[in-house]
Amino acid sequence: MNNHCKELSEDCWELILNRLAIDDFNNLQSPSLVCKQFLSITDRFRLKLNCSFWVGSSIPLSHFFTKIPIPQNYRKLGSTMKNLKILRCCNLIGFRNQHLFAIADALPLLEELDIQSEYNYNLWAADFKSAKYMVTDAGIEVLSRKLRGLRKINMNGLVGCSDRSLIALSSNCQLLNEIRCSFCKVTEHGICFVLRHSRNLVCLKTRLYCSSPDDSFTFENSMIYATSLRDLDLVASGDNERLICSIATSGIPLEKFILHDDSGLSLHGLVTFLCVCPSLTHLGVCYTIPQRQFHEDLCQYLLILSP
Repeated sequence: MNNHCKELSEDCWELILNRLAIDDFNNLQSPSLVCKQFLSITDRFRLKLNCSFWVGSSIPLSHFFTKIPIPQNYRKLGSTMKNLKILRCCNLIGFRNQHLFAIADALPLLEELDIQSEYNYNLWAADFKSAKYMVTDAGIEVLSRKLRGLRKINMNGLVGCSDRSLIALSSNCQLLNEIRCSFCKVTEHGICFVLRHSRNLVCLKTRLYCSSPDDSFTFENSMIYATSLRDLDLVASGDNERLICSIATSGIPLEKFILHDDSGLSLHGLVTFLCVCPSLTHLGVCYTIPQRQFHEDLCQYLLILSP
């Protein structure tokens, strides 16, 4: 009598592999190499993908990309990994608005997106204006309308982005809790718009920003709205005293504060700030000119402040 073994259905294999993924996602590495069916199933479970193509080299992702990703590759990625929540596309040469449009269409469940570009940052000094070769405000605006569940975005070095991008993200992505936009062409107006409207914002890292002739949104009248803010990293435009006073007055329970410039900062202002921010656990102040007496006085105050 011949015994015939029936093959398990894909639904059964999905239940089995899903159990392995619950214990440890790394358990799926070996099964994914067994056959194309298992690879297809494990890809559906994947929630995070790193896709870093550094200038001068590439990391082969043969299932999806060949050399530099094109928009169609992201659509293919979306059709295979519909549940993807985290996508990191760092330092991709030629990455521009068309890629963002494809990502937004193909991966509607994305919650974290890293599109930082050291390559674009190197073009800052040259005032690079060829929009067809970079991500611009128009791309971020479309992205923000389609990925309304976005929680974190890293757009460091995207010199084609300005206040328009911040306003679009803050207006359309209500769950946004982290924004990194160092070396984007943002102003105090754009930053303060985010402080006012992104009520879930926990982390804001902008580094360099430009002064704004528009005084309707300032740190003084906007910081009070940022009740969830815990981590702030800035390079102020020469008026740090005004910035730290606005934080002190707002009463927000900031835990980490990094200031990359000492312009206009006094010991009195910093001490006042520390007095009203007992929640602070990390303070970074970068000085352009050594100020020995300032350091000594500050250290004495910190010793008194310590329990």
